Formats: sequence, structure tokens, C-alpha cells
Amino acid sequence: MSAVILQPAAAQQLVEIAEIERSAFPDPWSREFLTRVLCNEDIVFETAVLDGKTVGYCAMRHVLDEGEIFNIAVSNGARGQGIGRRLLQSALDCGRTLKLARIHLEVRAGNTGAISLYKKLGFQPVAINRGYYQHPREDAVIMTYTP
Repeated sequence: MSAVILQPAAAQQLVEIAEIERSAFPDPWSREFLTRVLCNEDIVFETAVLDGKTVGYCAMRHVLDEGEIFNIAVSNGARGQGIGRRLLQSALDCGRTLKLARIHLEVRAGNTGAISLYKKLGFQPVAINRGYYQHPREDAVIMTYTP
């Protein structure tokens, strides 16, 4: 079995990242938006590569001493291998390097698998954003990590 390699996102990966985005989210980011994310120096955009194929990514914005995980996703065929956990842990490690005081994220209230992972890595639920997600309509759980 090949090892998963974490690396900064590159322009040539945007087609694969957009495919993952479309398979993971009902309201996926467009390729144009992904390009803007890639070019933004305030966003840490990391990918997971397995056998030369992009199988996951995580995007975290940082401003002053706060971070926000925008999106994290793993392709359908690569789920259940700990790739999401590695991407998230890498973002948290980056947050410590950047000396962030807190990192926030929002997750669908019904996404119990993701909520469980976030809790295992130290995120705590702090609030509910009612009706945040539109397709389908669902609350968001706001979670915060404090290094």
C-alpha cells in the first residue's frame, strides 16, 4: 500500500479538488473560487496525494490570531483511511506554528462522523447556527479548537 503524501495545493490539482468538492458537498465551491483560495496568502490550502492522485484537501484561513477551517474533504474512494484526520491534524499543527489562539469550523449538525473526529482532535462545540446550510436545510454546529 502506498503512503499518503500531504503537500501544499497546486494549480494542476484544481480539477481533482473540484471533483472531490462536487462529490462531498451539495453546494460545492466553483473552480474559479478554488483558484482564488489557492492564490490567497491568508489561506493554508493542503492536499493529500495517494499514488499520484489528489484524494483530499483542507483549506484554513488565518487572520491575526484566529483560524477558520473553510473546507475539508476526502474523495469517496479514499474515505475511512485516516486521511481527513491527517489533513486536519496538519492544519492544527500549522495553526500552532502561526501562533493562532483559536481555530473555528462549522459542520452540519447531522454529520456525526465529522463531529466525532473534530472532538477527538480537541474541537469543542460552542454554538448552533440555525438553518445555516441550505441544500438540504440544516443547522451548523460551530466548533472551536484552542491550542
